Amino acid sequence: MKKRILVLILLMIISVACSTPPTGEAPETVVKNFIEAVFNEDGEAVAGYLSSDLIAEFCVDGNFEAIKANPEMSAENLESIDIHVTAEETEAMSEAGFVALVFSSSVMSTQMAPLETVEIGEAAITGSTATVPVTTEGSTELFQLVLAGDSWKLNSFL
Repeated sequence: MKKRILVLILLMIISVACSTPPTGEAPETVVKNFIEAVFNEDGEAVAGYLSSDLIAEFCVDGNFEAIKANPEMSAENLESIDIHVTAEETEAMSEAGFVALVFSSSVMSTQMAPLETVEIGEAAITGSTATVPVTTEGSTELFQLVLAGDSWKLNSFL
C-alpha cells in the first residue's frame, strides 16, 4: 500500500508560492482533507488541494494529451479502471477536470488508507513552505505544502 501511495507522491511537484500569510486552512487540515477526499472519491476536492503546477505534472504523467488525442479509445480504456466518461466529455476535459475524474475513481481511493487509521502530525512551517508528517501502518511520510496565494496546496510527499 505504501508503494501505491508513493506513486501519488511522485506525481507532486512544487507550486508557485508567495509570502502572503495564509487565510485558508492550516497545512495539517489541508493534508487531512486531501486524504479524506481521496478516500471518499471526491476528485473535485482533491484537485482543489493541488497547485496548478502539480495538476499539470499529473497530466503529463497521466498522458493527458494522448487521452485527448483519441477520446473514443480513451473513454473505453478509462472505463476499465472505473472511470466513466464519454468520448465527448474526454475531448472537452480540462487538466483540472482530468485530475478530478481520476481521483473520483475507486481505483485511486483504494490506494489511500482510511483517515481513522492515519496519524497527522503538527506542521513545521518555514516561510511559504510547510511539512506535515503523516503516519500510516507504522511508517511516516512527509507531506510537503507550499503557500499559493493565501492557501496551502499540496506540493509533494517524501
